[in-house]
Amino acid sequence: MPEPQRAQWNQEDENVLLDYLLEHKSEAGDGGNFKQTVFEAAAPLVEAIREVGAPKTASVCKGKFVALRKTYQLVLKLRSLSGWTWSDKTGCSITADSLGTWEAFIAKTPAAKPFKNKGWAHFDKMTLILPDMAVRGGNVYRPSDGATGVDTPPPPTPPSAPPPPPLLSPSPCMSPPWDIEEYGVDSPNNDESQELLPTTPAPLKKRSAPNSPHVAPKRVRLNEQARIMLSLSESVSRASNSIERLTTPSTPHSTTIESTPKRCQRAICMAQCELWLEVPQHIALIKLLQANTNATVDTYLVLTDQEVREAWIKNELDIY
Repeated sequence: MPEPQRAQWNQEDENVLLDYLLEHKSEAGDGGNFKQTVFEAAAPLVEAIREVGAPKTASVCKGKFVALRKTYQLVLKLRSLSGWTWSDKTGCSITADSLGTWEAFIAKTPAAKPFKNKGWAHFDKMTLILPDMAVRGGNVYRPSDGATGVDTPPPPTPPSAPPPPPLLSPSPCMSPPWDIEEYGVDSPNNDESQELLPTTPAPLKKRSAPNSPHVAPKRVRLNEQARIMLSLSESVSRASNSIERLTTPSTPHSTTIESTPKRCQRAICMAQCELWLEVPQHIALIKLLQANTNATVDTYLVLTDQEVREAWIKNELDIY
């Protein structure tokens, strides 16, 4: 029984098939997989120019495209290997100097043998049909570039920049949606050797919010319990002063007690978390902490009870 005839393909047949698939690229699924109906529509076009071999049916056309996709993957690999310069005309451009490495490669990848000194005419069309595969192929470039392999050592990786130093913050808190620099308040000096000098608080400037009218704060009258708490805070303040005088060493450089600028900085960070205050009252509190004695800052820092601290702030800022 005679052996069944097999389909034979030439470059023109392949071009007709690829041109049709390129026109219907939008019908391809993931990985460039076309449905059977696409190959059924392409088969008559390829069959119309057949000269020899078995008829080119839809199944034959599909099998041919699968083979071309494997060749495309191989060429992508060849273009990224070391020691050779790829060209559409001369392929891997193997010379006498690179023949040894080529023969060792062919022993493991015999399918690459046709590309020793011959290119592949369908690379550009396959790249358009399978753009995702071209990206995954790595080191992909235009055929005219003539880029060499990876024998040249890669450029050194630039050293990464050191991480920024952590900000000093007594506790995680929400930063209010305003900038204190807009209201003329300077941040405390971070130099530990320099003490903040008491100054007279500057009068508050009237500022209205850009999109909403300023609403005057409600005057709150303190009850008996609040007045007791205020009296307690004053006692704590006096006790803090006594403790500071007793524990401060005679030497100017102390390592056990936090310096005044840092305590002031912590207090200002906490002040920004008093979200019940309005913006002008925030600024007044910050200026109070900047300008007054250590006792004011220390008292504010030790008032951990929210109600007591609010009562103390209202008393200091004359909020009724």
